[in-house]
Amino acid sequence: MLVVTLNDKISKILTSLAVSCCLLIAGCGDEQVSQQDSVRENSSSASVESRPDWLELKDDAIPSDWLIERSRAAGRPVNDTEIKELKSALSIAVLRLGESARMIVNRSAQLETMLKSEGHDESAIRLVPMLTSAIGETGQTEGFGAVSQHYYNMRKSGMTSAEALEDLRKRYGPRG
Repeated sequence: MLVVTLNDKISKILTSLAVSCCLLIAGCGDEQVSQQDSVRENSSSASVESRPDWLELKDDAIPSDWLIERSRAAGRPVNDTEIKELKSALSIAVLRLGESARMIVNRSAQLETMLKSEGHDESAIRLVPMLTSAIGETGQTEGFGAVSQHYYNMRKSGMTSAEALEDLRKRYGPRG
């Protein structure tokens, strides 16, 4: 009985690790995380370039502004409160995860698209703060891509957004 339980736990851990590694490898770019990239607020230009579905490393757009413009271009209104929450959550996610703001907004845009294909209309603008709220201290998750993948899998399996976020908080939230 104990061996079966231990084997099940090891199997789950290895599966989670394999998925996380795949997401990590897929999300790797040539950039290094820098303080400037964490959330640059000083530029007023944030146009959606020729590839509106993905913010490239070479793009000059500020990641949060790119995501806002992408959302508006898709016909989703974005209010000042959502913008403030996005920028705050993005700053927190960058610090906790050690990932660039560009990769986090790309993952949230990708997650929005994946969820839409499953019939869930969840904005990338809201996904960043929601998922960031489920992440505890630094080092408690494999990255935003892994958190996004877990959220997607739970939503696809029929869990509500609230149920999926609660599960993520239990898995990645603050330890007390």
